[in-house]
Amino acid sequence: LESSQRTALEKMNSLNIHDFAFILRSDGQWTYAIIADKQDDRIIFVVDTDGQTKKLFKKYWSNSIRLVNPRGARYNSTGGNTKKQTKKGRNSKRKRSKSKKDGKLQRRQSMHGQLRKSV
Repeated sequence: LESSQRTALEKMNSLNIHDFAFILRSDGQWTYAIIADKQDDRIIFVVDTDGQTKKLFKKYWSNSIRLVNPRGARYNSTGGNTKKQTKKGRNSKRKRSKSKKDGKLQRRQSMHGQLRKSV
């Protein structure tokens, strides 16, 4: 991989579930979307208020995903997240109670819906 693609992949690895990004749709349009699921080889985004999704495999990440705030993305040279890890290897951020996670998702979905309507 060339340097810019490697850097882009490192930034994509910093994304977590419920983070926002712009993704390139099949029709050539960029859409503001939220991450619903992330695996080592793919990310699934929710792209509209109806819950439609788009799955992007890793080979397309550098060309089809743009960070909302690329300067705010934190990553290290191994491509991993730089957030402090707990003993179990999970991000401490993920220890939130279920109700807090649900509330955060609802707020982001509401914001996404409002932004989508205004476009």
